[in-house]
Amino acid sequence: MTAMPAKEKIIVALDVPSAEAALQVAQKLHGHVGMFKVGSEVFTAEGPVTARYLVATGEQVFLDLKFHDIPNTVRAAAHQAGMMGVSLLTVHASGGRKMMEAAMDGVRAAAKARGVARPTRVLAVTALTSLGAEGLAEVGQGPPEVVVVRLARLAQAAGVDGVVASPREIVAIRQACGPNFLIVTPGIRPLAGTTDDQARTATPESAIRAGADFLVIGRPITGAADPAAAADAIAAEMEKALTVILSQAQKTMTENEILDIFRKHSALLEGHFVLSSGLHSDRYVQCALVLQHPRLAEQLCSQLADQLRHLGAAVVAAPALGGVLVAHEVARALGVRALFTERQEGAMTLRRGFSLNPGEPTLVVEDVITTGLSTRETIQCVEQAGGKVVGAGALIDRSGGAADLGLPKAALITLKIQNYNPSECPLCEAGIPAIKPGSRTKK
Repeated sequence: MTAMPAKEKIIVALDVPSAEAALQVAQKLHGHVGMFKVGSEVFTAEGPVTARYLVATGEQVFLDLKFHDIPNTVRAAAHQAGMMGVSLLTVHASGGRKMMEAAMDGVRAAAKARGVARPTRVLAVTALTSLGAEGLAEVGQGPPEVVVVRLARLAQAAGVDGVVASPREIVAIRQACGPNFLIVTPGIRPLAGTTDDQARTATPESAIRAGADFLVIGRPITGAADPAAAADAIAAEMEKALTVILSQAQKTMTENEILDIFRKHSALLEGHFVLSSGLHSDRYVQCALVLQHPRLAEQLCSQLADQLRHLGAAVVAAPALGGVLVAHEVARALGVRALFTERQEGAMTLRRGFSLNPGEPTLVVEDVITTGLSTRETIQCVEQAGGKVVGAGALIDRSGGAADLGLPKAALITLKIQNYNPSECPLCEAGIPAIKPGSRTKK
């Protein structure tokens, strides 16, 4: 992610029918955003006049025409865009490696002709944000997360500067292509906004926290009664996310530091305990004593969220009661929604109106994993409700990593704590009274 003020990361989409309308918007937003996107609508209506004028007045321009043609034609088009002095332009990654390489040749030649050190940066469009899984399948493509990462890798191999990709795929691209590959993200909607015709959307805060470099925002700004105020509000939301990222980078805790927090709050108990799994143990982890402190809950769960972010979940689910706070805080860190399952007549169920969309990618989280039974029951519940479980996590895995969930799994702390079957429990044999602190009730 590039380091710059939040407002400089905002690209406003000038999706209007005339140059006059585009320039009116740009004038209102001068100094409030970093760049303006000139797309197919106004370019088709007016030609390059809008882009040329904005560049001449000192604005940065993102020319979003999504070139997709034979390499020679794209090379020539990219050269012309570079000669205009635009900052960014787009090509379709599906045009292939040679076409993308030709685009890079075109902008480099333009930079040389203009005598500037840095050429126009080329972005590859992976999959349009209007296309969900069903739409991509109709054109012979696979799931969005697979298509996008494959095309991003191809674009990087071709030497382009970055990609345009939806918020849902930011983490996967960042993981596949590294920290210096530019990610420009459309489909941004503030919390109070609508998705319009975008199928894969996110809030400004969640997109920045996921790792986007620039956000393309249109109607939430241009359609506002006061576009400048709307842009300032979005920049403030983004600035909060950037502050959190910096804070987390400075405050990532080691396992020993996390254990010290649990010890300080008397959350690592010794005695004779009946665990929610039915097993007995001489130690018990009472996460509630730590999670009762909101700042600690936020810090710990944000760190867990960072370990799971690359899985691209849209929902975080947890079994009640112990996992509810964990799900809420992990979901908040990821910028997605949270829900919880409850035990009813011995089985985990979704109640209270909770539901999942078909195939909706879901994380299952817990406060503590012992055998993984509650987690597996929640996974089963999510799958029965139509969701797709993409991974699991816990603050503490007391199984020593032995609990096999058949999914990607993360934990802040992994401990190996001895558990006993009730019939073989030495604590029972010693006559030590057992305490049952867990929340599960069996019916």
